[in-house]
Amino acid sequence: RSTEGAFVPKLDLFQIEPAHYKELETVEQQLDLLRELWTIKKEWDDNCQGEFPRKFRELDVEAMDDNAAAFQKRVMKKKQMAINYPLWHQIKSSIDVYRATMPLITSLRSDAMRTRHWESIMKEVNTTFDPFGDDFTLQRVFDLELNKHSELIARLSDEARKEKKIEVGMATINEVWDKLELDVTTHKSDYYKLRGTEELF
Repeated sequence: RSTEGAFVPKLDLFQIEPAHYKELETVEQQLDLLRELWTIKKEWDDNCQGEFPRKFRELDVEAMDDNAAAFQKRVMKKKQMAINYPLWHQIKSSIDVYRATMPLITSLRSDAMRTRHWESIMKEVNTTFDPFGDDFTLQRVFDLELNKHSELIARLSDEARKEKKIEVGMATINEVWDKLELDVTTHKSDYYKLRGTEELF
């Protein structure tokens, strides 16, 4: 472009119209697009580097997903022009995996999850880890590729919630019966019966 610009005064001297090079314009557009994609990639990588060391129990999943959604929106705006670029697919895939992992983290952080549920996950991924340890970070979650075991995690999370509901119900029943005083009297010398049943209902 600088060379082209330098020739303009000389062309004007001979009253010659400067030529327009469509190929050059196309190359410029492609370079601008690549610069934008590399900028997005760097910002996304920086974002991940800041999130990955964070402890699993301290993750703000909603905020993280909102942030990733904003990146995803920027990437998808470039789809029509950049769909043939491997770099575009690389960025998109990274964000897709990240966002797909967020619901799994929410499920795994449920207080209904018990040791037996975590042991099932460890068996599935063939690796042991401490989900309550300081070294269990977002990076560890991605290293374990838990997103590839989404069906198992969803099932275990659902079972955990149902089991907790039953546990809470049983605890409530036990608490009521522990405090309940029954008035029992003899019946026909060999049997016992409740004198009153009002408190049972």
